[in-house]
Amino acid sequence: MLAAEATSAWGEWVAGLREWHVFGGLTFDQRRFQVYRCKVPAFDGGMFGESTEAYVVETPLVMPKVVARDVAIGRFQRWVRRCETALGRRVDYVAALQYQRNGWPHFHPLLDVGRLVDGDIAIMGRLWYEENGYGRLEVPRDLEAVAKYASRYLVRDMADGDVLLSRLLGHKGEFCIPF
Repeated sequence: MLAAEATSAWGEWVAGLREWHVFGGLTFDQRRFQVYRCKVPAFDGGMFGESTEAYVVETPLVMPKVVARDVAIGRFQRWVRRCETALGRRVDYVAALQYQRNGWPHFHPLLDVGRLVDGDIAIMGRLWYEENGYGRLEVPRDLEAVAKYASRYLVRDMADGDVLLSRLLGHKGEFCIPF
C-alpha cells in the first residue's frame, strides 16, 4: 500500500515539473558495441625501443557482455546534446535507466523540448538510432498519461537502476545560479 502511494506521488511530482512533450523507450543494439579492431605498433626488438622494421598487430573483434552503466549514461547525455543542437533549443529530461534480463541497459525518458514541432520526434529518433540502437518516442496524450508513465517506469526497479535528471530541471527557464 505504501509503495503504491509513493509510486503515485512520484509520478504526480514528475508530471508536474514541466510540460513534457515526448516520452518513450531507448534501447541499445548490442551488435553496435563491438570492440573495434585497433592497430597497435610493435617493435622488432631493436635497441632502446628503436625499430628497424615496425609492424602492426591487430586485435580481434569482441562483443562486450554488457554496456557499462557509465557508458550508457554518457551515450544518453550525448544524445540529448545532439538533440539540442539539431532542434536548436534546450532539452530537459527525467530518464529511468533500467536493465533488461540480459544485463543490457535501456532508458525510459520524459523530455521537455520547449515546444514540439513537426519532425522533432523523427529527428530525435534518428539521432538515437544512428549511434545506439532502437527507440520509440511519442507524444503523451495528457498529464495523467505522463504521471502514469513516470510512476510505471521511473519508479519501477529503482533498486537496480537510476533516475537521471537534467541539471536545470527544477527551473522553467528563469535565471538561476547553479551551486
